[in-house]
Amino acid sequence: MEYFLIAIVLLVAFYIWRDRRRKEHVRLVRATQLSHQLEKKAKMIESGKTLATRLNNCAQAIELLKEIAVYDPKQEVLQNRMELIEQIESIQKVLPVLESLEKADRYKFKGQNKKALDAYLDALYNCRKDNVNDRDFKLADLSGYVTLGLVSTSQIEDQARALGWEGVST
Repeated sequence: MEYFLIAIVLLVAFYIWRDRRRKEHVRLVRATQLSHQLEKKAKMIESGKTLATRLNNCAQAIELLKEIAVYDPKQEVLQNRMELIEQIESIQKVLPVLESLEKADRYKFKGQNKKALDAYLDALYNCRKDNVNDRDFKLADLSGYVTLGLVSTSQIEDQARALGWEGVST
Protein backbone atom coordinates (compact mmCIF):
# COMPACT_ATOMS: atom_id res chain seq x y z
CA MET A 1 0.00 0.00 0.00
CA GLU A 2 2.80 2.35 0.91
CA TYR A 3 4.59 1.71 -2.40
CA PHE A 4 1.37 2.26 -4.26
CA LEU A 5 0.95 5.75 -2.72
CA ILE A 6 4.58 6.63 -3.48
CA ALA A 7 4.06 5.50 -7.08
CA ILE A 8 0.93 7.63 -7.42
CA VAL A 9 2.70 10.70 -5.95
CA LEU A 10 5.64 10.19 -8.33
CA LEU A 11 3.31 9.73 -11.26
CA VAL A 12 1.39 12.92 -10.43
CA ALA A 13 4.68 14.81 -9.97
CA PHE A 14 5.88 13.52 -13.35
CA TYR A 15 2.69 14.66 -15.10
CA ILE A 16 2.89 18.10 -13.48
CA TRP A 17 6.55 18.42 -14.49
CA ARG A 18 5.78 17.29 -18.06
CA ASP A 19 2.85 19.71 -18.33
CA ARG A 20 5.03 22.61 -17.16
CA ARG A 21 7.73 21.69 -19.66
CA ARG A 22 5.15 21.50 -22.45
CA LYS A 23 3.70 24.90 -21.51
CA GLU A 24 7.21 26.37 -21.34
CA HIS A 25 7.97 24.97 -24.79
CA VAL A 26 4.71 26.35 -26.24
CA ARG A 27 5.45 29.74 -24.66
CA LEU A 28 8.96 29.88 -26.16
CA VAL A 29 7.73 28.73 -29.57
CA ARG A 30 5.08 31.50 -29.58
CA ALA A 31 7.68 34.10 -28.53
CA THR A 32 9.94 32.90 -31.35
CA GLN A 33 7.09 33.17 -33.87
CA LEU A 34 6.36 36.70 -32.71
CA SER A 35 10.02 37.67 -32.97
CA HIS A 36 10.01 36.50 -36.62
CA GLN A 37 6.94 38.66 -37.23
CA LEU A 38 8.80 41.53 -35.57
CA GLU A 39 11.73 41.12 -37.98
CA LYS A 40 9.33 41.38 -40.92
CA LYS A 41 7.71 44.49 -39.39
CA ALA A 42 11.15 46.08 -38.93
CA LYS A 43 11.89 45.58 -42.62
CA MET A 44 8.50 47.06 -43.49
CA ILE A 45 9.29 50.14 -41.38
CA GLU A 46 12.31 50.77 -43.58
CA SER A 47 10.67 49.91 -46.89
CA GLY A 48 7.26 51.53 -46.40
CA LYS A 49 6.30 53.86 -49.21
CA THR A 50 4.40 56.43 -47.18
CA LEU A 51 4.81 58.04 -43.81
CA ALA A 52 1.47 56.61 -42.66
CA THR A 53 2.59 53.10 -43.60
CA ARG A 54 5.87 53.46 -41.74
CA LEU A 55 4.16 54.87 -38.65
CA ASN A 56 1.58 52.08 -38.74
CA ASN A 57 4.36 49.49 -38.97
CA CYS A 58 6.09 51.12 -35.99
CA ALA A 59 2.92 50.88 -33.93
CA GLN A 60 2.45 47.25 -34.92
CA ALA A 61 6.08 46.45 -34.07
CA ILE A 62 5.65 47.97 -30.61
CA GLU A 63 2.50 45.88 -30.08
CA LEU A 64 4.42 42.77 -31.14
CA LEU A 65 7.17 43.61 -28.64
CA LYS A 66 4.59 43.96 -25.89
CA GLU A 67 3.06 40.62 -26.84
CA ILE A 68 6.52 39.03 -26.85
CA ALA A 69 6.95 40.33 -23.29
CA VAL A 70 3.91 38.26 -22.25
CA TYR A 71 5.36 35.05 -23.70
CA ASP A 72 9.00 35.80 -22.92
CA PRO A 73 9.13 37.64 -19.57
CA LYS A 74 12.68 36.39 -18.88
CA GLN A 75 13.85 37.72 -22.27
CA GLU A 76 15.15 34.33 -23.34
CA VAL A 77 14.11 34.71 -26.99
CA LEU A 78 14.58 38.46 -27.39
CA GLN A 79 17.22 39.83 -25.03
CA ASN A 80 17.08 43.48 -26.12
CA ARG A 81 13.31 44.00 -26.06
CA MET A 82 13.36 47.24 -24.05
CA GLU A 83 16.03 48.78 -26.28
CA LEU A 84 14.00 47.84 -29.37
CA ILE A 85 10.87 49.45 -27.96
CA GLU A 86 12.83 52.62 -27.24
CA GLN A 87 14.38 52.61 -30.72
CA ILE A 88 11.06 52.05 -32.51
CA GLU A 89 9.37 54.76 -30.43
CA SER A 90 12.18 57.11 -31.49
CA ILE A 91 11.70 56.12 -35.11
CA GLN A 92 7.99 56.88 -34.72
CA LYS A 93 8.82 60.35 -33.44
CA VAL A 94 11.54 61.07 -36.01
CA LEU A 95 9.81 59.86 -39.20
CA PRO A 96 7.53 62.92 -39.64
CA VAL A 97 10.55 65.17 -39.12
CA LEU A 98 12.56 63.26 -41.71
CA GLU A 99 9.75 63.48 -44.21
CA SER A 100 9.72 67.28 -43.83
CA LEU A 101 13.50 67.36 -44.19
CA GLU A 102 13.31 65.30 -47.37
CA LYS A 103 10.78 67.79 -48.77
CA ALA A 104 13.05 70.67 -47.79
CA ASP A 105 15.96 69.00 -49.58
CA ARG A 106 13.89 68.59 -52.76
CA TYR A 107 12.67 72.20 -52.65
CA LYS A 108 16.16 73.51 -51.99
CA PHE A 109 17.52 71.48 -54.92
CA LYS A 110 14.85 73.01 -57.17
CA GLY A 111 15.73 76.50 -55.96
CA GLN A 112 12.38 76.95 -54.20
CA ASN A 113 13.84 78.45 -51.05
CA LYS A 114 10.53 79.69 -49.61
CA LYS A 115 9.03 76.21 -49.79
CA ALA A 116 12.28 74.76 -48.41
CA LEU A 117 12.08 77.13 -45.45
CA ASP A 118 8.47 76.12 -44.87
CA ALA A 119 9.49 72.44 -44.88
CA TYR A 120 12.32 73.12 -42.38
CA LEU A 121 9.85 74.93 -40.16
CA ASP A 122 7.48 71.98 -40.44
CA ALA A 123 10.34 69.75 -39.30
CA LEU A 124 11.05 72.03 -36.34
CA TYR A 125 7.34 72.12 -35.51
CA ASN A 126 7.25 68.30 -35.47
CA CYS A 127 10.36 68.23 -33.28
CA ARG A 128 8.73 70.52 -30.73
CA LYS A 129 5.26 68.99 -30.94
CA ASP A 130 6.49 65.40 -30.51
CA ASN A 131 9.37 66.34 -28.20
CA VAL A 132 11.97 65.00 -30.62
CA ASN A 133 15.50 65.54 -29.40
CA ASP A 134 18.98 64.69 -30.64
CA ARG A 135 18.90 61.41 -28.71
CA ASP A 136 15.84 60.34 -30.71
CA PHE A 137 17.72 60.97 -33.95
CA LYS A 138 20.60 58.82 -32.69
CA LEU A 139 18.33 56.04 -31.41
CA ALA A 140 16.30 55.99 -34.62
CA ASP A 141 19.55 55.57 -36.54
CA LEU A 142 17.99 56.91 -39.74
CA SER A 143 20.63 59.50 -40.52
CA GLY A 144 21.11 58.10 -44.02
CA TYR A 145 17.41 58.60 -44.73
CA VAL A 146 17.90 62.28 -45.50
CA THR A 147 20.48 63.21 -48.10
CA LEU A 148 21.48 66.30 -46.11
CA GLY A 149 22.38 64.13 -43.14
CA LEU A 150 20.62 66.44 -40.68
CA VAL A 151 20.38 64.58 -37.40
CA SER A 152 19.83 67.26 -34.79
CA THR A 153 17.40 70.05 -34.13
CA SER A 154 20.22 72.59 -34.11
CA GLN A 155 21.24 71.52 -37.62
CA ILE A 156 17.66 71.93 -38.80
CA GLU A 157 17.52 75.40 -37.22
CA ASP A 158 20.81 76.32 -38.92
CA GLN A 159 19.40 75.31 -42.32
CA ALA A 160 16.25 77.34 -41.67
CA ARG A 161 18.31 80.37 -40.65
CA ALA A 162 20.38 80.04 -43.83
CA LEU A 163 17.10 80.46 -45.73
CA GLY A 164 16.07 83.56 -43.78
CA TRP A 165 14.31 82.24 -40.68
CA GLU A 166 14.71 84.50 -37.67
CA GLY A 167 13.04 82.29 -35.06
CA VAL A 168 14.28 81.50 -31.59
CA SER A 169 16.19 78.29 -30.82
CA THR A 170 14.83 75.78 -28.37
